[in-house]
Amino acid sequence: MLSSRLHVGNLEEHIGLDELRALFERAGRVISIEIVRDQATGRSKGYAFVEMATREEGARAIAMLNGHHVNYRPLIVKTSREAGRGTYRSEPPRRKE
Repeated sequence: MLSSRLHVGNLEEHIGLDELRALFERAGRVISIEIVRDQATGRSKGYAFVEMATREEGARAIAMLNGHHVNYRPLIVKTSREAGRGTYRSEPPRRKE
């Protein structure tokens, strides 16, 4: 059984781990949640990674929660693809100019 790592975007700044976990547990078992924060300020950058126990539960979470409004903001939920050892990205890296 392979887990499914999801990228969750358009999060409001003050969403907590417990609120995010409760939301995704409606779709299945949540293995881990990481809300990405700015290192200097500690404020949320507006996105997170959620790891679901199986690919089926990940697909269910996408179907249930992509576009779902949380605090008046529609979530963007999609599969996160592995970009390198221990690093995940939801889109290709941008070129530095």
